[in-house]
Amino acid sequence: MSYIAVSFICVFSLVIGIIGMAENELFSTRRKRRFIILASIIIFEIIIDAISLGMDGKATEYVALYKILKITEFIVSPVIPIMLVKQVTYKAFWDKIKKLFIVMFSINAILQAMTFFWPIMFKIEENAIYYRTPWTFIYISILIVFFAALFEVAARKTFTQNTSKYGCTLFLINVFLLSGMIMRLFYPQSNADWLCITIGFFVFTFYFSNSYLKVDSITTLLNQKAFRNYLRRVKYSTAIIVIDANNFKSINDTYGHQSGDWALSRIAELIFKVYNRVGYCYRIGGDEFGVILKPGVLKKITYKNKNFDTYAALEDLLDTLNKEIACVSKRHPMLNDGVSQGYGIYNSALDNPSIEEYKTIEEVLKIADERMYRQKKIRKNTR
Repeated sequence: MSYIAVSFICVFSLVIGIIGMAENELFSTRRKRRFIILASIIIFEIIIDAISLGMDGKATEYVALYKILKITEFIVSPVIPIMLVKQVTYKAFWDKIKKLFIVMFSINAILQAMTFFWPIMFKIEENAIYYRTPWTFIYISILIVFFAALFEVAARKTFTQNTSKYGCTLFLINVFLLSGMIMRLFYPQSNADWLCITIGFFVFTFYFSNSYLKVDSITTLLNQKAFRNYLRRVKYSTAIIVIDANNFKSINDTYGHQSGDWALSRIAELIFKVYNRVGYCYRIGGDEFGVILKPGVLKKITYKNKNFDTYAALEDLLDTLNKEIACVSKRHPMLNDGVSQGYGIYNSALDNPSIEEYKTIEEVLKIADERMYRQKKIRKNTR
């Protein structure tokens, strides 16, 4: 009875979650749909699991139906971590792991389907008793791989770049989800996995909603508000890079605003590709972007430079983006004008106590702007 009661609470909570998500005005239709599908899959799995448990050792005349229910449950359940990964990862990272996910999902589905005829992934006796087999580890391993991908996303590829103080929320959500699965492995009669997944769904939704407020809807980079908030918190030596799309107005005038949005998102992808490992990437205006180097990066790139020249190291970094955009513009001529970039170096009193005069973060940002506009003017005069 306790199993049924917990299952009912989980299902009822998820139904409320679906209704609340349908009324959500923050997310795009596509993202709302994914959350609703995810909650519906969890409800479907809980109901199947509850029915299967009720049949265990009792429904001897419905052994075939019992097998079908368990096969369906085990085929569908890997979709849950797959959808969580899809919801929070960048497109570039998703494209890298998508094929692996499809292959592993297909292997599991084929083996589960074959279990109806042969006891491969599990075994159900004529007395309707369910048993695991040595092959069950394949299903468990596939689930672990899918959750490991979510750990990877939590570590460095999340939908929003991790600028928070602790940066471990998504990691802990994943640990919580995984703990429910582990408890179910050792205590098959419990529904700790579905309870953890249900609670995890709501915690994950809260995390995602909070993250979404920091994201620019067109480029999926962090937005201007996040940029200003983080600047106020910077206490370490860093560099601020300001990037502006050249001649962007002509793209809107020539090709239309929809093409302009595409160009912005493409430039943002390249900015993220170049700067993600060393800094936090933002869209801070119409066609203007910003990057704040992460703690320790300024010193690291300086030591990597053969002359230990911080300015030269930053120039190399900026040049990398210019080369990436030049390469892409061969296929997409509307990006031919490229971008202009400027930077300013902020020296923290904590890192550099010997410096007599320190520039404020706002002064450094102004310097970066001035360098960027100087670059833009030179380029315009050259053309």
